[in-house]
Amino acid sequence: MLGDFNEWMRGLATSLLSEKLHSVDLREFYLRKRTQRTYPGLFPVLHLDHIYYAGKVEIVGVELPRTRLSLVASDHLPLVADIRIG
Repeated sequence: MLGDFNEWMRGLATSLLSEKLHSVDLREFYLRKRTQRTYPGLFPVLHLDHIYYAGKVEIVGVELPRTRLSLVASDHLPLVADIRIG
């Protein structure tokens, strides 16, 4: 499950999802703190978008594409994950 959960702080959705699913820690893929933030797209200061998963899934890579198209497509940066199942 991937998306914008609109939780500015750890809220009910995060608590409930974290009980049953694993969450991707973007810090594992990005060294600078700011690059893990997804909102607003022009100058991201918040981490509102998350990836949750269960089962035999390996997160191989995560990308936050910052292109002209991504900046006009949404007010969030896109969050793209490469996964390996099995």
